[in-house]
Amino acid sequence: MNRSPLDMTSPMAWARIVRTQRNTMPGLYPMFLYMLDGAVLCADCVRENFSEISGAIRGGSEDQWYPVGMSSCAEVEPDSLTCAHCGNGCATW
Repeated sequence: MNRSPLDMTSPMAWARIVRTQRNTMPGLYPMFLYMLDGAVLCADCVRENFSEISGAIRGGSEDQWYPVGMSSCAEVEPDSLTCAHCGNGCATW
């Protein structure tokens, strides 16, 4: 399925938003990605691993690097999430 780069429902759009914007506006809450394997990646780790994430999306591999959703720390309890890559909690992002 070909999607527009402006389609806000696409995994690539979520990854690009989290990588480039990092925080919500308004509110400045840190954003993160939910990955296919159930892990969560903070914005810094999305930025650091963007080539793996974009490769999984473009290749259609749907492995652990494939994003299935985007959210912000405003929507969860700050102590309930930990980044699978760096180990930092939502409250420290």
